[in-house]
Amino acid sequence: IGSKINVVSEYGVIDQVTNKNTGNRLLDQNFSLIRQGNYSVSRDGGIFTASAAYGKMIALADLSLVEYEHVLIFDNQTVFSDVINQPEIGNRQYRLKLTGYKSGEWNGQLNAPGYVYNNENVDPWQAGKSYNLGSLVEYKNQYFIALQKVPETTIFDFNYWKPIDKSKIKTGLLSNFSNSANRLRQIYDIDQMKRHEDFDDYSNGLIGFRNREFLQDLGIDKTTQVKFYQGYIKQKVTKNAITSLTAGQFDRVTSEITLYEEWALRVGEYGATGSDQYIEVELDEQSFTDDPSTINFLNFGDANAPGAINFTPYTIYRGSEEIYSKNIVKARNDLLP
Repeated sequence: IGSKINVVSEYGVIDQVTNKNTGNRLLDQNFSLIRQGNYSVSRDGGIFTASAAYGKMIALADLSLVEYEHVLIFDNQTVFSDVINQPEIGNRQYRLKLTGYKSGEWNGQLNAPGYVYNNENVDPWQAGKSYNLGSLVEYKNQYFIALQKVPETTIFDFNYWKPIDKSKIKTGLLSNFSNSANRLRQIYDIDQMKRHEDFDDYSNGLIGFRNREFLQDLGIDKTTQVKFYQGYIKQKVTKNAITSLTAGQFDRVTSEITLYEEWALRVGEYGATGSDQYIEVELDEQSFTDDPSTINFLNFGDANAPGAINFTPYTIYRGSEEIYSKNIVKARNDLLP
């Protein structure tokens, strides 16, 4: 008899404590069921700990050790109506390729580190049962959330509950607070992509990356796609941008692309060309003795700046017509319309 019990299991886990007449249950010194809210359960790896509260004692712990098996069930047809299995005539695919991700810290238990699972089924409110803060129940076709710890009552007390819209209840596998905070620290780390579509699109969008169908069809993961694109943008508008993709082998499939370059020559301009002001200067390699070097554009009559490479309207190579009649460096009043 004690207020705490520890169970260490090398294989399997302790099943859920339901505290019913059948199944896993905890009894006090009077051999009565310890009601929910009067005990707490902690699971740390293979260590199961049950602690009684409010002076209760654990006199009997009827616990079951279970192991979970995981099964993938596929439909007979894909969303494209491709046949996977056709029992009537015995037509089936003999091999399927599964592409996805698995948590590296997963040990086979009903526990995903960094995530919490919220079931979409909400239990109806039960009389004579206590509820913890944040508990969800269904009462008269409405959903309620507990505002505080709710004691055992025989009638539904609205003072303890707040109605909530069902559409606001998120279900499935959800990130916990620690995982969400840590994801923000690694949002720009390509090697630590967290497979979160919104975060990935925002962070990878800094270099202009977007999901491309031709890369997804190659069967390569998202991290490899982003790294390839990082090198690809450095070789844009060159032949290397094409050959770098065809040089790789994917599932022993090789490809070859013949590239024919096309060139265009600009023979003139039309339109409001006067608004396109530009300056071209010749850079003499012998003049650049410092790293970095300073280039100074001077107006008519200005003195050369010491330690800089100076250009005046007389020494420029080419420019728009306006710079021959006006100063290169415009004053504030010159910029006004």
